[in-house]
Amino acid sequence: MNIALFILPNESLNKEIILWKQKASIIKSQQMYNNHPPHMTIINLNINSLSNVIQELTKLFSTIKKFKIEVNKSDVFYNDTATNGGHTLYFKSKPNDSLYSLQLKIAEKLVQYKIKSDSKYNFNKISLINNYNKYGFPFIGNVWIPHFTITSIQTHQKNIFIEKFLSYKINYSIDVNKTSLWEIAGDHHNKLEEFNLA
Repeated sequence: MNIALFILPNESLNKEIILWKQKASIIKSQQMYNNHPPHMTIINLNINSLSNVIQELTKLFSTIKKFKIEVNKSDVFYNDTATNGGHTLYFKSKPNDSLYSLQLKIAEKLVQYKIKSDSKYNFNKISLINNYNKYGFPFIGNVWIPHFTITSIQTHQKNIFIEKFLSYKINYSIDVNKTSLWEIAGDHHNKLEEFNLA
């Protein structure tokens, strides 16, 4: 079973993300990520026991205090290997210690339940390979860029829509007081559980 843990945006940022998804679909329909619910992925991996994962996460989150994140930049992953070379537009979160600590604690708890599977990524860094082999997800620790994805566009880098997106200024402060667990099957996302932070 493929699962992911998400941080969901607040209402204002959620509306902003949906607005940009709608704009992107006018430019070019049927793009990767465009129909995904707005979220920040903390970790995504294949597991062998959903009940054990839920039990572990329930215990873990009861010990983790609420914190804030700042979402303050429009950015692009150019030639994204996860989207076959598409350009993935996202709102970037300012990194902070609480966010990285949360991710590492989750990864350490879930490592015993991960199932090794073929990666959809073409790794070009040894740290990504090592993370994938250890945790089942390559973007752990300082190689992780916390973000809320908008869409991934198969076009040239100098596309006017991408340039307009990059020039767009945002600044959101989000209270992270819960996370959610989702089952992922291709483009289908099914919310399984919510966990409140302490």
